[in-house]
Amino acid sequence: MAGSIALFADTVHTVSDIAGSVLVWAGLRISLKRPTERFPYGFYKAESISALIVSIIILFTGIGILQDSMEKLFSPSVISFRILVIVVAIGSGLVSFSLARYKDRVGRETNSQALIVESRHSMTDVLNAVLVCSGVAFTYFNILWAEALAGFIIGLFILWSAFRFGKDSVFSLMDISVEPEIRTRIRDLMEKTPGVVGIHALKIRKSGPFMFAEAHIEVDKGTTVEAAHMIADTVENRVKNSVKTLDSVTIHIGLTHKQE
Repeated sequence: MAGSIALFADTVHTVSDIAGSVLVWAGLRISLKRPTERFPYGFYKAESISALIVSIIILFTGIGILQDSMEKLFSPSVISFRILVIVVAIGSGLVSFSLARYKDRVGRETNSQALIVESRHSMTDVLNAVLVCSGVAFTYFNILWAEALAGFIIGLFILWSAFRFGKDSVFSLMDISVEPEIRTRIRDLMEKTPGVVGIHALKIRKSGPFMFAEAHIEVDKGTTVEAAHMIADTVENRVKNSVKTLDSVTIHIGLTHKQE
């Protein structure tokens, strides 16, 4: 109604937020399903898939906004209901800020990649609101192209968000290793377990909000089979109790010729 491309861009971005939230919810619901014979490792990757779909939606949203903004940048028009546009943008920004904080908090508590992605996506709406208000405010000084420029900047920011979030989702689907800090923490816990002489071939992969680890541990040559299995169980329990997002730990036992 007002003819504001910046507010329209913010509207399209909000619609993509709604679609993204639905997809994230669906991904989380699927990821909570119990493992089956056909899917023995569970459905955790469903969350990463939903996050990737959200990123694709954001990508096409940004491209459409850039096209519309470019057209209006070269043929600007007068904005109607400017005060109303500013009020709506401010209200939208406040709501988006509250939602972004809430999604980020819950996402970090549950280690949900998709929910954290959604929180960052919602936070961009706060910046969008600032751009809308700034662009419309410039029209009071008869700088009509500023409002279209605000829409163009919003489009660029959306494209950057799509690339960033899409990259994280793809890396997760490709079983990227965890952060070096987490890997070092898990290795230290294993090496400091009584009875463990050495450790090698430590592999840790992320699957949705959870991690899977496997490692080869070495015990002394004189260790009995029963004692070796007790050491392996102790290693598994120590690591899982310390790293809550670790779904399972697979331990392979080997003997060493190292003497005390």
